[in-house]
Amino acid sequence: MDFMDTLVTSKSGKRHFIIVRFTKYARLVAMPETTRTDHVIKLFMDNWVRDFGLPKSIVSDRDVRFTSELWKKTAEQMGSQLQMTSGNHPEANEKAEQMNRVVQHLLRHYIKPSQDDWDEKLPLIASLYNNAVHSSTGVSPNQLHLGWKPRSALDFLLPENRSSATPGTLEYGVEYKKLLQQAVEHIKKSQQAMIASENKHRRQSSF
Repeated sequence: MDFMDTLVTSKSGKRHFIIVRFTKYARLVAMPETTRTDHVIKLFMDNWVRDFGLPKSIVSDRDVRFTSELWKKTAEQMGSQLQMTSGNHPEANEKAEQMNRVVQHLLRHYIKPSQDDWDEKLPLIASLYNNAVHSSTGVSPNQLHLGWKPRSALDFLLPENRSSATPGTLEYGVEYKKLLQQAVEHIKKSQQAMIASENKHRRQSSF
């Protein structure tokens, strides 16, 4: 999970939004700048837990709302392990930063010159992001997260890209298992490349 500050207050009084990620799949939820921890918890319950269940772990930065006792207690009640990224290892949060940049880039193309309607565009931005093929998995977040690819205009132009298997059948299960295996291999290669890149630029600590 991560908070993003748009630096612009929308017509409805929103300035920040929460990014919730899983299998690269994203939910974008707008909220006021002064949102308290209890409201963040409600937004998380309403926009994630309601649809996908209780998470085993939650990775976040060290925002005061994520380090609060109320957040820790809620995570304990959900049976979720909290994992905080460290400022000493910025590469640990690189995935979040990459997604933040993508969302910001997409928002610039769709908001009005006044920029006060950005929160109204979040559902569209989330849809565009979740339907795009991710470089680290080789498939779209929607396909990996939902187990099937939502229909789009391209399906009418390129019908050969559609799966012939019906959800719930054995054939579909086999195809989805292969998809997960391919995604895992892509992620491993992406992680290895990232580690190699970071090691090239990391200096040895001297004492």
